[in-house]
Amino acid sequence: MRRLRKIAHFLIVCLATALPWGSPFAMPRGGAPPVAHGGNVVPGDAAPDAGDSAARDPLDRISGSDNVLRVDGVAYSGEIFKSYLRDILERRPADGRELHASLNEMALDVAGYEEALSEMPTLADDMVVVQALSKLKAKLLPAIYIREEVRNKVNPTPEELLAKLPDPPPQYEISVITNQEEARIDEAAKALSQGEPFDNVARTYSDGFTAHKGGKVGAVVEGKYDQFSEAEFRVIKGLKGGEASRPFMTRIGWTIVRLDRFWSSDELKRLDVDRNFAQYKANAEKERMQELNAEIRKRYPVVWNDNNLARIRAAVDNSLLRTDDLRSIEIFRVDGSPVHAPDFFDSMARIHSPDALDIYLDKRERTELLSREAERLGYAKPLEPLLDLARRRAVTREFFRRKSRAFQASDADLREYYEKNSEKFRTEEARRLLVIENPDRKKAEEAHRKAKRGDDFRQLARKYSYRDEARKVGGDVGFVYRKNLDPKVGDKIFRAREGAILPPMEIPGAGGRAVYAVVKVDAVRKAGVRPFDQVNREVLADKVVSARMEEYYKEFIGTVNRRHKVEILAGVSGEEK
Repeated sequence: MRRLRKIAHFLIVCLATALPWGSPFAMPRGGAPPVAHGGNVVPGDAAPDAGDSAARDPLDRISGSDNVLRVDGVAYSGEIFKSYLRDILERRPADGRELHASLNEMALDVAGYEEALSEMPTLADDMVVVQALSKLKAKLLPAIYIREEVRNKVNPTPEELLAKLPDPPPQYEISVITNQEEARIDEAAKALSQGEPFDNVARTYSDGFTAHKGGKVGAVVEGKYDQFSEAEFRVIKGLKGGEASRPFMTRIGWTIVRLDRFWSSDELKRLDVDRNFAQYKANAEKERMQELNAEIRKRYPVVWNDNNLARIRAAVDNSLLRTDDLRSIEIFRVDGSPVHAPDFFDSMARIHSPDALDIYLDKRERTELLSREAERLGYAKPLEPLLDLARRRAVTREFFRRKSRAFQASDADLREYYEKNSEKFRTEEARRLLVIENPDRKKAEEAHRKAKRGDDFRQLARKYSYRDEARKVGGDVGFVYRKNLDPKVGDKIFRAREGAILPPMEIPGAGGRAVYAVVKVDAVRKAGVRPFDQVNREVLADKVVSARMEEYYKEFIGTVNRRHKVEILAGVSGEEK
């Protein structure tokens, strides 16, 4: 399994060797790399200048209408390449080199398709290919369907919304002056008659809660008699805009009411529609979507595979690794056609909640149904070029995966690789260290003296080390290499003989404070080539298989480049796919 995970890595390595700037001795065997024409839209024709495009999106260098690739005489536009990046690779290149590598990857998918099918014809209808197309359709078609069948067809006008909304009760914006004493309210009325502003009078004479706001209460609703009784409300209804009432007794005391503004039912509805038009449109879209969902569910019956769902739940509950079996497991059928879960485990890895599985299954069902309905209505037709690329990529990637399984390393292969590449197994000199660290120099010196007279160093570390983790392991930090140490410290340690105990050295500790370290060179492991029987066989087998895979990929890439006339274009016109 680990070996199979290297496929993508070595494929990228091989693609990199096919780029125009690749090393001459890294060309694919059996054919030249794709031809790159000069021009102003070649993606990644050179590393970007630091001052020019470090912050610029490399995709800006690709014009959608220009052709960027030609295979077997068929040209692919920048627009389809961008869709390939976004929707199939789900990748956004960080610079020109990554962009160009992705273009070479697309070239391999296009050109390698026929070569892969010629050797493995059954891949054309393989479940992996079917799943890849289904996944892409489920990703793209629902959004297209919702846009065309819901958002573009639900366009209520303000007048249509007004006709549907019920009439709200009228509202009256009012200000009040209240007082428990009749004499004070009479003084307030007299001040108003003499032309004093209502808000000033309210602040002077009102003992109500709104006096500090100039008596402003806000809106009261007709038919809602919580502040005023029905009889008291009739006084408010009898006022004209800006008019103040004469003093009258209410449940809150003597009161003067001024009508600041009257809102009719029609005005309130129009105000509501103006403020909340987007929400009303969203509600209308939701209603239409619910109606369409009901129709779709009648058209495409769904039958869940309970046995397989139980297996999936068990795999999730027990944190089982993904297997080829579960990777292609059927989760339900739509109108008799099986639906699988190729992205199931990836989705579960990103969701951590008890309901994660049910959330995934619900979404998977909805997207599949919408995808099928969108395809029935013809919305998949414009996606055919992208679906063709997805089909080609699924075939070539499954082809590479199966070919990689044929690469097996025998014992003889392992030894041959080891003998030819023994320098790859060369080890640096390493020293096993025991260390006592303490911010108190006197304690460090005391530990050093005791160690020199023969006391057990590990016991001293348990006593004098200031960090808990160091005390637990007796100061043992394992084998270290010179390159991992500060040069001054490394020089002292790697000049010392085995068994040497070095006096306290000042080193930086946590928080920047000085720490004094007493070091014992407990063991020395000389530099040299690791013997064959000490090399991890799994690691060695990976290297053997990886080397063979890399050779195969280079030869395959060279073959498809030569047979299918792969060209990296730069604004060259031609038949566009």
